[in-house]
Parts: sequence; C-alpha cells; structure tokens
Amino acid sequence: MDHTLPLPTDNAPRMAPLGRLPAVAVAHLTLMAGLAWAWLAIAGAARGPLEGAICAAPVLLAFGLGFSSQADRQQYVARLLACAAMLPILLMMWAGAQDSPEATPEMSLLARRPWIFFTAFALLHAAVFVAAIAWLAATVTRVEAVPGCTSVPATLLVQRLQSLAAAGVPFDATAGAAPGEWTLALRLAEAERAHRVLLQIDERTRTVRVRERLGASGAAPCNADVACMRCLGEPAFDPTRPAAQRISSRVAQSSLIDPARLQATRLVLHDGRAEPPAQAVASTASDPDAIVTLLCALVTRSGYAWQPHLGLG
Repeated sequence: MDHTLPLPTDNAPRMAPLGRLPAVAVAHLTLMAGLAWAWLAIAGAARGPLEGAICAAPVLLAFGLGFSSQADRQQYVARLLACAAMLPILLMMWAGAQDSPEATPEMSLLARRPWIFFTAFALLHAAVFVAAIAWLAATVTRVEAVPGCTSVPATLLVQRLQSLAAAGVPFDATAGAAPGEWTLALRLAEAERAHRVLLQIDERTRTVRVRERLGASGAAPCNADVACMRCLGEPAFDPTRPAAQRISSRVAQSSLIDPARLQATRLVLHDGRAEPPAQAVASTASDPDAIVTLLCALVTRSGYAWQPHLGLG
C-alpha cells in the first residue's frame, strides 16, 4: 500500500509524554534541598523560615516550570534540565556560606571537615543527574508508530532506508555484525566532523532502537560558545584568554524530534522504496537534524516505534 504524507491532523505523530520530566526534576531538587537543610543542621547554622524558603525555592521553581508551555518541546526540556543541574550547586554554595560556630573537637566529623560533606554532595548530584539524563533520553524522545500504518517486514524497512540514500539523502548505510543492525554515516560538509545514526531493527516488538554518535577531530568551532574556553567561576570578560581554534570531542546524544517538523515531512512510500521530494532532499544537505527527522518519519510511517537511547558502543 502506498502512503503519501504529510498525514492528516488526526494521525499526528504520537510523541512521548513529557510529564515524567518535571516529576524527576522535582524529586531530584527535593533531595538536594534536604541535603542543604541537613548541612545547616550539621554546621549549627540558623534554620528559620527564611532558610526553609531558600531551600524550597528550587523545588517550587521546578514544580512551576512543569506547568509551563510544552509547545516547544526542546525549550521545555532545556528549562527543566537547567533548573535541576544548576540550582543545587547554587543552593549548596549558599548553605556553605552561612555563619556557623567555630569547629571544636566535640563537633561531628562532617562539621569539622566540611569538604567531606560537599564532595559527597557534588558526587551524588552528578551521579543522580547523569542517571536521570540517561533514563530520560529514552523516555522523552520516543516516537510511536503512526496509528493506522501497517507495519512492514524488517527487510522492507531496510530497503526503504537504502532507497533514501539512493534518492540523494546524504548518508551511507552499512550493515552491522548482528541481524537488524545498521550504521548510517551522515556525509557532513566538514571532513573533521562525524555524525553516525546506529539503528537496531526489532521486528518482533516493531521498534527501532536508535543511538546517535557525534565526533570532531581538529574541527573548527561552530560558534563562539564552543570556541570559548572560560571555565565556571572565571570572569565573563577577559581579553587575554584566547579562543579555541580547533576542537576534538566524542558525544552520545538522543535527538528530540520536533512533532510539527515531523508531521510536515513529506514522504511517499511504495513497498520497498521511499521517495522524499527534491526540496526535502536539498534541505538535508546542510542539516543533520533534517536527516534524523526524515529517518524518524520513515520508521514511524512503516509501522515501527522510534526509540532513541544513550547506550554504550
């Protein structure tokens, strides 16, 4: 059966709900606020309504952000992640600066050696935040198969993927060692940069597991933020600090698909062939996100769920 897209409004892409994200952020900040309050008790610092309000402020902010607009999914996720990442650090900097009695031998070990507490806090904050990122990367980026689309055999889905490359979409498809594994190497304008999309097609569960790997080897910075070598806490303006000329990096990511862009992606499917319009092919030449969105459209309109994750490898 042929499918000409975009799909009608009642068949809009089914994106993963974002409701778990504010719940995780609130839980994380509640734990950090409890540790800040515990430090005030350990250090013998003042603990009154004002201190309680300061400790609770990050939690209340995350709770409020959870009810903000989700029209732009990327901005919604960025707001909550920034809140969960930065506010615990500011909270503990404030808690550590509160007046407390001088350390005496009668005090607890943590009160006499605060570096133990704050090191443990930093490690816990980092571990919980990284674990939450890895979990949410798979949770909030999933796109379900388009309702009403009959799932095709895995061999047919592979043929459609290969036909995209034949149609001019800039990527090279290579079969992996295991059945259903495919590596799509995007052809980027800069030879020093690499972007690979690793697919694992599971015909039994009708799911395509997706891993993205980005790399740079001596590449020129793409913007001023990347070129900036300012560390946290250093002056914002320092003319003597040089900008980076070349960078090298290895990054694992899970792209957050824009539902409006996904629905607007046009694609015609004929059995084992996928035909994007010439305009769509041209847009992928300089936009890796357009290629990932096109791949997601092909997968979900072939009856498979698009399931990114941050697995190793």
